[in-house]
Amino acid sequence: IIPPSQTIKLAKIISTLQHTTVSLTYDLSVAKSNITSNLLIISTITEEKSSLLKDLCTLQTTHKELHQLSQSLLQQQQASKDKCNTLLHELSVATSTNTSNNKIISNMTNKISNIETKFHQTQTNKVKLHKLYTSLLHRQKQTPILNQEILLHHITLIKHSILKALHEEEEDA
Repeated sequence: IIPPSQTIKLAKIISTLQHTTVSLTYDLSVAKSNITSNLLIISTITEEKSSLLKDLCTLQTTHKELHQLSQSLLQQQQASKDKCNTLLHELSVATSTNTSNNKIISNMTNKISNIETKFHQTQTNKVKLHKLYTSLLHRQKQTPILNQEILLHHITLIKHSILKALHEEEEDA
């Protein structure tokens, strides 16, 4: 049999153990709650990590697409530059051709002017020769026969000169 003093001590020890057990049970419950909470936080972090990895993949794909687009734009810019250079060369050639054509037109205009001047001179000479021819014919009628042959020869020469001048005028025209 246990003495009463020992019983009181045992009762105090049992009470302390019960109190400690309740306290440990509560601490265990809090620890379980903390573990559950930490597992939820880890799950959330894992989901965030997964979402961030997807975003990173999307950004890498977008970066690649932007790089390709940039290269395409650079190629288009070079093609446009080449086209502009070609057009500038064609413009230069056209301007040079236009200048040459203007020189040719100017030369042709000068030649036409010269032909017109020669034509007017020929017309004037033709009128003078015709007057001279008419005058010689008139004299022929008034001069003796010997002089008439000489005049006829001169008239024939004048006639040939007139025909030659007319022929040259036609060639110039």
